[in-house]
Amino acid sequence: MYLQYKQRNFKTWLQEIGSLTGSKATNNLLFFPETIGRGYCFADSIDRTFSFGILDAELNTDFTLHRLSNNQSGLLIFFNQTQVTNFIHVKNKKDSFRNEETIQKNNIFLSPTNTELQVNYSAGSRIKRLGIYLTPQWLSLHRLYVGGNGIV
Repeated sequence: MYLQYKQRNFKTWLQEIGSLTGSKATNNLLFFPETIGRGYCFADSIDRTFSFGILDAELNTDFTLHRLSNNQSGLLIFFNQTQVTNFIHVKNKKDSFRNEETIQKNNIFLSPTNTELQVNYSAGSRIKRLGIYLTPQWLSLHRLYVGGNGIV
């Protein structure tokens, strides 16, 4: 399964993922069809500038999340717990990372939303993610800037 999208607040993102997977989100909750795997996504907003999403799934197929640049300097923070069965491949325009073995990965991943990012998981992988999306407005209000050199 290949899902290409532009990052927006997570409630809008959830509706878009639902359309791409042929599923419908109800009450901010989306259950994956068996063709993808067992699991769900939940999304909500704290306010217009701060939203979050939760993903908990065991994949029945290879799964690619391909985020296109949304041309805004927002920030995504992901807290990840993954049990990868065969491979995980993460790449952006500058860097690429690939593991090709069964591995447990727990990490925190920061990413500006004005860059493209692709993450590929192999079938059988178990993914748990909490994502937080901070809009450019939130960052400005809290005097943070996300640029080419990171967070200032």
